[in-house]
Amino acid sequence: MPLIRDYIAGHERAIDHVDEHPALAGFLANLDIRDPADQQRIRDEADELRTHIAKEEDGCSASAD
Repeated sequence: MPLIRDYIAGHERAIDHVDEHPALAGFLANLDIRDPADQQRIRDEADELRTHIAKEEDGCSASAD
């Protein structure tokens, strides 16, 4: 389907040009879920991820619940 193909291609190009994806990968690689600070950070990162996904899908930001 051309629309989906074009959307995926655009997303892949964006991945190559934004800092969010590599930063998240680095965070997850060093995460210690036993550490209370990392537990809070994963909550914060989940909120950021929600906003990031909303931007990619809708071009808008999602508010945290």
